[in-house]
Amino acid sequence: MSFVRCFYTRVARPLSTLALMTASTALMAQEAHVHGVAQVFIAQEGSELQWEFHTPAYNLLGFEHEPQSEHEKTKMAELNSHLTDMPLLLLANCHEQAREVSLPWGEAKTKKSDHAHDHHKHHQHDHKHAHNHHHGHDHESEHHNDHADVSVTGRFHCSQPVASVELPLLTHFIGIEQLQVIWFTDDGQRSETLQRPTTRVNLR
Repeated sequence: MSFVRCFYTRVARPLSTLALMTASTALMAQEAHVHGVAQVFIAQEGSELQWEFHTPAYNLLGFEHEPQSEHEKTKMAELNSHLTDMPLLLLANCHEQAREVSLPWGEAKTKKSDHAHDHHKHHQHDHKHAHNHHHGHDHESEHHNDHADVSVTGRFHCSQPVASVELPLLTHFIGIEQLQVIWFTDDGQRSETLQRPTTRVNLR
């Protein structure tokens, strides 16, 4: 994957696993905003596992302009609820510690977990700021040239190294045709692109 090669050659190798994933966010902004394609970054160092989900808003909403009609406003509210409450990443022997969701047109939502959930939980959802507005069908507005993106970030505490991760994003959101998964562990850094019906990644 071009992003992985670019990332690994431009980030200092001595950085920690979690620092490598954090640095990836800045580099990812240079990648093309492609409808139908979303990205998940996963990093585990010791008992801490962090993850990020980045996607064009069009993949989840079907449009990239600020909601105008009641139908669009309802879709936006439903998406916010789904990203906050639904399982986006499933893994064993871990419990969620924090999650933040960031949508282009709205306040970021933060959720913290006080109890361990051994299987299904998500990470913090970190809504990045919208890069302006778009027309849904044409994928770009006559008046705006930037893109609108959705971001989710999260953190888990895990009792042991995670061997595999289930990513039901492809099941939940049919607008995502390809899910690029990039992960960083003590063993190194790898990547895989998922397409339906595959939703599982083996990390080790």
